[in-house]
Amino acid sequence: MRNTFSVLSGKISMRRSINVSDAAMYNIFLNDSAIQCESPVSVTQQNIRGKIIETAKLDPGSIGMRVKFGIKFINLKDGDPRYTAHNTTVSDRENVVNFRNSAYHFIDKAKKSNGIYNIALRYARNIANGRWLGSNLIIAENTMIRIKLGKDDDAESLIFQAHEIPLDEFDGYSADEKKVAQYIARCLKGECKGSINIEADLFSDVKGAIVVYPSQAVTREPGKFLYKHSVNTSQNLNHNNQDIIGYAAISDSAIRGALRIIDTWQHENKKAPKRIRLDNKNALSKCFLQLNNIHPETDQGLFVIANMVSGFLYEDLCV
Repeated sequence: MRNTFSVLSGKISMRRSINVSDAAMYNIFLNDSAIQCESPVSVTQQNIRGKIIETAKLDPGSIGMRVKFGIKFINLKDGDPRYTAHNTTVSDRENVVNFRNSAYHFIDKAKKSNGIYNIALRYARNIANGRWLGSNLIIAENTMIRIKLGKDDDAESLIFQAHEIPLDEFDGYSADEKKVAQYIARCLKGECKGSINIEADLFSDVKGAIVVYPSQAVTREPGKFLYKHSVNTSQNLNHNNQDIIGYAAISDSAIRGALRIIDTWQHENKKAPKRIRLDNKNALSKCFLQLNNIHPETDQGLFVIANMVSGFLYEDLCV
């Protein structure tokens, strides 16, 4: 089998083909007419024995929590695959051009095969099973997920019971999961430019001001560790003698990380999917060495497509 390149020494990159919003978290209430309404879940700050603590809790009068976010999948061909060589020899300059041509050729093959659809099925499952909700999924007794495909005027709405969909299997897809996957695949192939809007309603047997779980924020400030939006810098709001400093959310990066837990190709345990992540550098680079000879529906091909969807930037290659 002839390699696409004899060596890759430098940096390879490709823009992600999935854009995700933060997922805002809301209290669900019933008004006097028994109609559901909502308000943002507050992040409060307390000083406990000299230590600043942030917590997110549902309103005591709420009946559950709603979490909302949106996704847009983009044509893989717009990912701009690039190879930057360490050296400037004739061979290296040729590899720069060959890498780009090889990547686009592979994408064309993937569009004509079931490779992209197979990856889309895995993303559809991870949206429908609520994996992206993290610990919130565990504490809920019942989680209903609504998925709207396309613009509001002509969007198709689908409903899933998250706890009935496995977190560790990628087979036995339902008809509605396949509908979501077909829509994702069309977007990745450049056949449409639609969006996907997701809402999850979570209900627990435990009522009252229960703790819920936004993402962890990346910060060096002691005690300030919860991800939030609409941050209140003045801290002049008060709720049960606690400062409301913002509203709880799951970050876009946390959602993307959860959705890309789809890798069952690089290890033997097919029942324990792993995240497509940065330590895939060597495995992906070796695939690119022979990309012209890889079929998109093989394990290697699906692994490459998954990396292209999630995007990558791998430096200091020498394979």
